[in-house]
Amino acid sequence: MYREQKFLAARFEVNNLLVGASRTVSRVDVRNRSDPIRLAGAYIARIEVIRARDGNRLGERTSGFGNFPSDTLWVDIATASHNAVGAYSLEIYEIWITLRSDAPTAHRLQLGAQVRLTGTGYDVTHLVRGTAPRFIIGEPQGLEQVVNSALADGRIFSGQRFLAQRIEVRDSDLDPYSVTIESFVVQNVADLGVRLAETQIARVEVRRARDGVLLGEVTGAAGLNAGGVRIPPAGTAIRNNIVADDTSEAIEIWITLAPGVPHDRTARLRTTVWHTEGGRLFQPVVPGNATFTTGPEAGDGFETATPETIPPRTVFQGVRFLAQRLALGDNDADPYDVTITSLMIRNYVPDNPLADHHVARVEVRRRADGALLGEVTDPVGLSLAGVRVATTANNVVPDDTSVELEIWVTLKDTTPTGRKLRLESVVWHTEGTATHQTSPHVGPALFTTAIGHAPTGVDFTWTPTAPEAGVDVTFTPAAGIADPSGDIANATFHWAFGDGRTIQTGPAPVRHTYAIGGTFPVTLTVTGEGGLASARTRPVVVIGKQPVVDFNFAPDTPSIGQEVAFTSQVTDPATPPLTPYTYGWTFGDGGTSTDANPRHTYAAAGTYTVVLSVTNARGETGTRERTITVVAVVNRPPIVTALAVSPLAPEVGQKVTFTATA
Repeated sequence: MYREQKFLAARFEVNNLLVGASRTVSRVDVRNRSDPIRLAGAYIARIEVIRARDGNRLGERTSGFGNFPSDTLWVDIATASHNAVGAYSLEIYEIWITLRSDAPTAHRLQLGAQVRLTGTGYDVTHLVRGTAPRFIIGEPQGLEQVVNSALADGRIFSGQRFLAQRIEVRDSDLDPYSVTIESFVVQNVADLGVRLAETQIARVEVRRARDGVLLGEVTGAAGLNAGGVRIPPAGTAIRNNIVADDTSEAIEIWITLAPGVPHDRTARLRTTVWHTEGGRLFQPVVPGNATFTTGPEAGDGFETATPETIPPRTVFQGVRFLAQRLALGDNDADPYDVTITSLMIRNYVPDNPLADHHVARVEVRRRADGALLGEVTDPVGLSLAGVRVATTANNVVPDDTSVELEIWVTLKDTTPTGRKLRLESVVWHTEGTATHQTSPHVGPALFTTAIGHAPTGVDFTWTPTAPEAGVDVTFTPAAGIADPSGDIANATFHWAFGDGRTIQTGPAPVRHTYAIGGTFPVTLTVTGEGGLASARTRPVVVIGKQPVVDFNFAPDTPSIGQEVAFTSQVTDPATPPLTPYTYGWTFGDGGTSTDANPRHTYAAAGTYTVVLSVTNARGETGTRERTITVVAVVNRPPIVTALAVSPLAPEVGQKVTFTATA
């Protein structure tokens, strides 16, 4: 057992199976009867007597253990509850001991016990027969396993963050303690003559492998090449430095190199894991196995660069077509991304080459998403030494990934027939500080120009012919659409519905729903197999569900300064109503309101146009306007409404009071 541990020291039974009366365990006496180096009572924190079948406590003692090591005296534990042994029954009890934190190691304990049983006319103390287990106070041994997990040797590069050592730690013992990692001391023990300098290391991190949680880090490596750099847990890392009792963890040490590290410098780590268990300190040393050697700042560029097969075809005047596709790959030991800086592109055809002035545009795009890297218009030199296309956007290929580039060519409408084009491309790129260029990649596809014809008979219909907002509209291409230069089944049908939404399909009908009413110009563009296109635009009138709006006001002819109450009336043709509504009032004098039923006061006489606009939840708006006439205040004579006399029958000489109300 171990300091502060609570453990089961003995178990005894009270056998009342042959007795027809109940008994009470009123007291349990214990003492230490072990061999020499007997544990004294001063190191006992608590002794408890527990009923085994349910864990209920009969009694406990937390002090007064002076008699514990005596051969003649006892430590008594009085019981207060759960201590009855029924007639013709048997109970089993347990004695649990909790040690103090200062209990000395190697001291021993073996319990002796006696039990006082009481009942009606019965009070006898019985010595517990048998031998209790022997216990010795042990001391923790720290982590039972602290070993290096093998890594492969590798190349490392300026600015790179790399895994330099992995350590497996395991606590596997009988003690109840978790292990606290106090710090790591990390040394570089590579060959001294080529050892990586301390100033060439920007950061050393220690992390828990299973979740990457930071255990500690330093941003200066002073001492790494000598006695080592100490990395204690700090900040939020402090709570992550516990290895729970009887568990294991993998710990990783990551190094980040500074910029400008010279070539062929080496690092091989040796780490001391300082840790405590149960108050004892341990510091096992773990040599790493992997040696890491710095490489140049300059990468080798793309390791693979090949043209992909595109079938040869005839191309027509004014069309845009895919002329070449290149597959580029980076797969190396360095950490650098590859940046594509430009492509040198030329028409590699010895006879009847397509002239530069017949090409309108050359584009370089990423195949995955069509993103543009760069383009040129009127590419002078395309059929001679070549034209350079600078790539200034979407041009970074992340380290150890690949990209497919596509080169698209757009012909002018004046392109003659029988001219040929096969591209040769060189990809210029940088990796690290070095600039590279691929070998020239030709074609392989050959393209020949011809006079083509755009699709004919492009038109469409729609049903219902008078659609309502919110209802599906089916658009059907005309049956007579044809592609003189190819198969119409392979044509592209591009629909623009006039509300900002588009779709690209084949010759099948499409469906579209308009959110609001209005007149929408719908355009169908059919691009034939040869790349030529024809379009047809037709207006589609969509019946909206805008609310029907009216309002009234009172008084009908207000005067200057008199408040006017406006009351809106909204009828919604939609079912259910497209609420909530948004109200907008303009009163004709610059005043506005967004209330449903506002009040307004005019400061000057005149005739004003009041406009109410009500917008439903779908964005459709109904409007109503009315005029209101505001008059000046009229100066009319006052009207006497009452005259009172008091008294009503006065006498001669009596004062009479007259009271008028107007």
